[in-house]
Amino acid sequence: MWLSEEPGVSAAAVPQAGPAATAAAATAAYRALGAAGLGHLGGRLELRTYGGVPRSFDLANAARRAVSAALAERQHHHHHHGDVHGDLHGDVHGDHR
Repeated sequence: MWLSEEPGVSAAAVPQAGPAATAAAATAAYRALGAAGLGHLGGRLELRTYGGVPRSFDLANAARRAVSAALAERQHHHHHHGDVHGDLHGDVHGDHR
């Protein structure tokens, strides 16, 4: 996930999942930012899928992990370099049943 100072989260299309699941992932990312007290931030979420068709639940979990990692990267860069964004791509493993 690429963080920005502009509020709102957009998500790159995840063709295997469809637009509703992709939108749910963007919402999960937005809520995760809010829960971290950073609802004023936003960003671009990119999720890559592997295996079968991912469930909305899997995409939402991957989105939350991507936010956590991007925030950790942002903290690291902000502390050491004054950089204000972190780059991370979330990986989602589809259900193989």
